[in-house]
Amino acid sequence: MSDPQRPLHPLERRPEVEPEYTPPRRPQRGDFRRILGRNTLVWSLIAINVSIFVIGLFAPTIDSWLVVNGANQGVAVLERGQYWRLFTSMFLHGSILHVAFNMLALFNLGQGLEQTFGRRRFLTIYLLSGLGGSIMSAVLNTPETYSVGASGAVFGLMGAYLVFLYENRALMGGAARAGIQSVVFYLVLNLMIGIAPGSNIDNWAHMGGFLAGAALTYLIGPVLSVQHEQNTIYERVRVRITDSRPTAIQAQNALLFGALLLGVLIAARVGLI
Repeated sequence: MSDPQRPLHPLERRPEVEPEYTPPRRPQRGDFRRILGRNTLVWSLIAINVSIFVIGLFAPTIDSWLVVNGANQGVAVLERGQYWRLFTSMFLHGSILHVAFNMLALFNLGQGLEQTFGRRRFLTIYLLSGLGGSIMSAVLNTPETYSVGASGAVFGLMGAYLVFLYENRALMGGAARAGIQSVVFYLVLNLMIGIAPGSNIDNWAHMGGFLAGAALTYLIGPVLSVQHEQNTIYERVRVRITDSRPTAIQAQNALLFGALLLGVLIAARVGLI
């Protein structure tokens, strides 16, 4: 009978088996679907904007028709009642650089916000911010100004991100402070570029979109809170971060904000602004 305490002779040991080499897995189609699925709205908005620009690029007649009938212009909107321009102008762009910069900003800002805010809130903020920027542009720009671009909506996302970081700064700590500084820097930089002579940038649309996005996020944006759940079986504490703003309040405030934009538009239409 062998002694279990006796050390094994080298010949008695089992040979060590080398682990099988597993080659790196190539990306599968499902991987890209999962990546894109987390930002469905961002990619959809980018696809719509780029598609409209490409159609206009290869069909100048269509491009001219879209600009003439879809660009935002104060006289056409406020005096002729062509209110659709407030919306259609958000999907038109004047050059390759114009659409490229806007779509790059939409991608950088949008992918995190869509996942954090959820698709419904993200789309609400994007569209209403764009409309807010269009209304301010139509009201405050000179009558001969024609304006196109998604930058009002993109600046709305910038305002949304700023307010989200500020409201949740206690929970997010240094990351919130760094994010706020970054947003303020890019905001000031863009406004400085916009007021430069010959820039041909619609600062009113940018400011209107930014203020609309910030105000709307204050009303419907996520307010994060930490919840601790005690697991009595394993004696562990589970930490969950949840959004404490009720869905019903979000819908109510979004409707009120939309009504506010409509009221501003009506006041401008009858000459009160």
